[in-house]
Amino acid sequence: MGKEHDLWAEFKKFWPVDRVKTMTLPEYTNSGGKDTFTYWLESKLDKLGSIWGGSAFKFGIYSRNDKGPRENGGGRMYSDNYGWMRKYGETEKEAFENVKLQILETINAVQHNELERIDQIDLGVSYKWKIAFHYQNSLEQPVCVNIFRRRILEAASNCTPGTIRSAMQRNLISEWDGSDFLQYAKKLWEVHSKHIPSTPEQILDEVVYSEKEEPQEPVTAVNEHTEIQYLLLRLGNDMGFDVWAARNDKNKQFNGESFTDIPRTKKSLPLQFDSQTNKTIEHIDILWLKGNSIMAACEIESTTSIYSGLLRMSDLITMQPNLNIPLYLVAPDARRDKVMGEINRPTFSRLSPPLSEMCRFISFSKIREELPKIKNIIKYIKPEYLSEISESCEIDNM
Repeated sequence: MGKEHDLWAEFKKFWPVDRVKTMTLPEYTNSGGKDTFTYWLESKLDKLGSIWGGSAFKFGIYSRNDKGPRENGGGRMYSDNYGWMRKYGETEKEAFENVKLQILETINAVQHNELERIDQIDLGVSYKWKIAFHYQNSLEQPVCVNIFRRRILEAASNCTPGTIRSAMQRNLISEWDGSDFLQYAKKLWEVHSKHIPSTPEQILDEVVYSEKEEPQEPVTAVNEHTEIQYLLLRLGNDMGFDVWAARNDKNKQFNGESFTDIPRTKKSLPLQFDSQTNKTIEHIDILWLKGNSIMAACEIESTTSIYSGLLRMSDLITMQPNLNIPLYLVAPDARRDKVMGEINRPTFSRLSPPLSEMCRFISFSKIREELPKIKNIIKYIKPEYLSEISESCEIDNM
């Protein structure tokens, strides 16, 4: 094939999906490190489509070279060693875990040829499509090309400005004649980049133009997530259960109370499963526990992408098919149809049992409406209470 094909394969050998799942923050980004995930994608793989330009915040979180003091603001946060987008978390650890989930969502989406999902994933636009290109299943049956500048994509795909990237990618794949795919993409670039400005000032303008696509998460979504997570943790605690907040959420606060201040909050999970299952479970938003048993598991989905919670639930069912745990997806009322649509996708409906049979849906308004009603009898409430205020996710029951 050639050096470029070898480079594409070398990256997947060095950074297979299983390694991404267990990737640490220093492996993801480390100033001066030349084997990190971000260095590979921006530098080593530059000949297979460039994502140079713009801010290092495109990676979600990055290792700071300049260690001088920086003030938080404008949706950006800093520690001594890292800078990150606040929408991903209040701490560097929380931010990294959420960024990693978005990366894994991107990989899962491209490997299932669900490009429309990638449009909704909350990562830097060129960055997530760069990830998608390198983790598609093969270059013999490709699903996306390695062109990441929006204006060149628009020109090559003959699409109008503002067309979503998944649609442009599908147009380009439909025009592919089956020849060497990297050469096909290279020719597209050579033909259509001629008409795209390329001075430093114009390239900067292109970065600004592309960054208009970036999904901006309202602060209210983050606050709502914390509020509902707190209410469900407090409910489980007051019902007499031990409770667990996702490992990367333990330092969160609501109304001045830290999650760790809730009396029955567990510091560690019971080791009843294998390490891989425990690693999935410990990132679920809320668990109610009784001894070694999980009485209920809830994922809250209030942000741009609802796929991270579904993936965790899916992984749990796949790894423990005989597990009988009540699973709940909790989301704003306005996102109900989105949740129902996602959970009934083929990716999840082909599980045994289908994810829609295992999970039920609870709206934010239902939690806010119902919890005050049981305030005086809360210690007598059983875990089945969540089932009573939830609804089925199965299409036939909707």
